[in-house]
Amino acid sequence: MSAPIPSSPAPARAGEPASAIAGELLVLAGLAALLGYWQWQYRGYIKDDAFISLRYARNIADGLGVVFNPGDRLEGYTNFLWILLSVPAFWLGVDPVVWVKVLASLCAQGGLVLCWFAARFFGGDRWDGYTLVAPALWAASSSVVLWSQGGLEPPMMALLCSGGTLAAMMLWSRNDDTDPDCKGLAIGSALLLAGAGLTRPDAHAFFVLAGGMAVIDVIRRRSLSRWWLLWAGIVLAILLPYHAWRVAYFGDLFPNTMYVKASAGPEVWVRGREFLASLWGFNVNGAVFGLALVSLLGRTRRGAKLWGVGVAAFFMLYMVKIGRDEMKWFRLFLPLYPLVVALAADGMRQIGGGLTRAADSLKLPRRLPVGLLAALLATGWMVQFCVEYTASKADWHGQYLGWSERSFQEMGAYVSDRSEPGDKIAFQDMGAAPFAGGDLVWIDTIGILNRFVGQQCRKHRVNPFMKGERRGTPGGAQAVKAYEKAIRDDVLEQEPEWIAFVAYISKNQRKDFKRKVRQAGRAQEPVEPLFAPHLKRNGHAQGIFSDPRFQSRYVWETHWMRNDGYWLVLYRRSDG
Repeated sequence: MSAPIPSSPAPARAGEPASAIAGELLVLAGLAALLGYWQWQYRGYIKDDAFISLRYARNIADGLGVVFNPGDRLEGYTNFLWILLSVPAFWLGVDPVVWVKVLASLCAQGGLVLCWFAARFFGGDRWDGYTLVAPALWAASSSVVLWSQGGLEPPMMALLCSGGTLAAMMLWSRNDDTDPDCKGLAIGSALLLAGAGLTRPDAHAFFVLAGGMAVIDVIRRRSLSRWWLLWAGIVLAILLPYHAWRVAYFGDLFPNTMYVKASAGPEVWVRGREFLASLWGFNVNGAVFGLALVSLLGRTRRGAKLWGVGVAAFFMLYMVKIGRDEMKWFRLFLPLYPLVVALAADGMRQIGGGLTRAADSLKLPRRLPVGLLAALLATGWMVQFCVEYTASKADWHGQYLGWSERSFQEMGAYVSDRSEPGDKIAFQDMGAAPFAGGDLVWIDTIGILNRFVGQQCRKHRVNPFMKGERRGTPGGAQAVKAYEKAIRDDVLEQEPEWIAFVAYISKNQRKDFKRKVRQAGRAQEPVEPLFAPHLKRNGHAQGIFSDPRFQSRYVWETHWMRNDGYWLVLYRRSDG
């Protein structure tokens, strides 16, 4: 057996006073209440993409398989485990929207506890007050609040990715292989990281980066640890059969979403850098990331801290590579956020320690915790800033479910009631409308759930969310034109029974547009001419509205208002 090699060990201390432990637990309970309050205030929010997962889950529950459109084996999701966890809602007859919201909210509350544990670990298992900085920043984060109610997996990913990485860090920091916690840490880390890999493709990076640290651990200890072997064996035993099933079932190693969102030219780097800058500027992230770097000044568990900073840097580069995430408030970084705020808490500890030492040199009262008081004041300001931002957006986000129910879901039910099973409808938003649309076949013109569009994205190196930037690159205009024509031809050649569009209305036109639509309705005049200019400008429609084939074959049906700037318009194929 190799000699013990602690990774910057924590100083030995006597038992902590019960009052300190009780005080931190009481503050944690208060932070949980704060997070729960804002989760409740955002209960009216849901991301439309959540209904994609729910449609997959419902089809699984109904015995149709892992499909969006019956009979079409297409991996149009990136959250397999989340979909499986949603299936019981349909078996139990529970409202699936409520089910996923409660599940995400519980995961977010679990993330608060994880932040506290991680902060204690980076600080050498202290009960010194600084550990409370991490859960406070997590509880106040606008991103955490929003995605607690978005109906998707980011809060669960935070538990799986950060929790699995933290357990691996603890295994890395062991004295030697005889430590009694090694087996539990190896198994726990492996199960959490494997669960993350079952949920999102990008989560595999956490396993790969942890594997790299395991190799370094083997080199520095000059022995092959049985616990890292156990760890790797569990992860591979779960993920290898999973990917073998994926390839056999879907016929592709990569999900269709990757071809759609990761296909781009050089313009992606410009958008990616802009996206990264906006991440640093959101809420108090700039201060959090800066404090995380300051944590490296402390010797305690410096190896694990370097690991955490390295993972954070890797994911920032990853977000630059993919250019952007069209979902707001940086949900792709949320899985790493518990570790980052825990590092930030230790960064405050380093600064606070310096302030306390400076106070001692000035002969201030030794019992005055100058550094801790400064840290708590700074944390209070950051929490207040985030909470105020969350509060300022609550009313608007709280209307999302209502908007969906009176537009997307109404349209889905409308076409379902007037169609035969298997009829086709082309539309750009594959969410609540298809979920309410029963057994119709939905043709996705953006491509997340359309294999042909995914192939065209890869062929022409076009990201559907960055077509404007692509046009500005050499050969980009021709590539986008060819991409749109291929999709337009494919949709119209299928002769769908219905084609739906979105009309985006600019802010300065919304009030006047809404008034004109209402006036036309009261006068029983056609409203189609009012919508036509806006439908022509919608890039996600791939030029279908202006195509002569569409104009000659399809007739106006009706419209719905999602909100003042977002209207749904429905056309039906004419018998002639």
